[in-house]
Amino acid sequence: MRFDLSRIIRRIDGLDELLAPFSNEEIDAVVKEMPTDRAPGPDGFNGCFLKSCWQIIKEDFYRMCQDFHGGKLDITSISEGYITLIPKISSPETANDYRPITLLNCYLLQAAINDAFARHLIDLPLPCNHSGDFLVVQYADDTILVMPACPDQSACMETILEDYAASVGLKINFHKSTLIPINIDRQCAIELARVFGCSVGSLPFTYLGLPMGTTRPTLLELMPLVHGVERKMSTALSLMSSGAKLTLVNSTVTLMLIYAMCTIKLHPKVIEHLNKLRRYCLRAKNSEDGVKNNSLAAWELVCRTKRKGGLGVIDIKTQNVALLLKHLFKFYNREEVPG
Repeated sequence: MRFDLSRIIRRIDGLDELLAPFSNEEIDAVVKEMPTDRAPGPDGFNGCFLKSCWQIIKEDFYRMCQDFHGGKLDITSISEGYITLIPKISSPETANDYRPITLLNCYLLQAAINDAFARHLIDLPLPCNHSGDFLVVQYADDTILVMPACPDQSACMETILEDYAASVGLKINFHKSTLIPINIDRQCAIELARVFGCSVGSLPFTYLGLPMGTTRPTLLELMPLVHGVERKMSTALSLMSSGAKLTLVNSTVTLMLIYAMCTIKLHPKVIEHLNKLRRYCLRAKNSEDGVKNNSLAAWELVCRTKRKGGLGVIDIKTQNVALLLKHLFKFYNREEVPG
């Protein structure tokens, strides 16, 4: 371990009550407040199961919590990780076509960067009034660091990343990373990229499947989203029943768009292409002249709720606006808003 954990992990006073044994009332209250449709672990037992069977299994949970407090419970599995293979290409054939990832020790990197930030070894690119965490955006194996164009701070960050990799036994592929310059000249960007040993990119770039830039995404930049939906379309649509097609449209095709619709307002042409794919998925059928896509009702009628005579297909244009409104609600009520 190359980090001084006693320094980079902040101590919080007033937590002595956490050393007290668990009471049955506390455990009952936690189970009662659990969401019914979310699983607490990889075993798949969600809150609905725990609440329904609590009178049967609660004694086992009480005993487990008591053993944990007394140090008798084997908790070595906490430091274990599941290695998942993520395909790099659409049709992987060999082991080199997959990227192995595991979610371990993510907090250590944030803590190490926060320590350097507190010691003024690195700084934020924009002035900030609060002294919270340094901005590190992480999801799975994708990480975004926002820094000022300073060679000294870049060298410090590169050292932190190397120490983090050596401490947890991972390897950071700097040659697969990209430096995205904003309002700096090309030569300065090349020198900063040389510090990390990475390449120089440009805006917009793709993060989690969506284009990121300083302007609104164009139609061309959003077309990979349409192509991703098209690839998920089953080749056996003509053999599926009408009910199966409706389930496919609502449960698979439409749900693939939720993340994008929560993030950006889709281009009208993109919505038009997506609706065209959903109409084909819903209406495709075999005939003597091949697969046909005959319309039996207006799309507006299809998107109505079943109570109003429709099929309950989600209107993605309306849903896109509704999902984006949650950001306005959170901003107005100051929920999950950066300080």
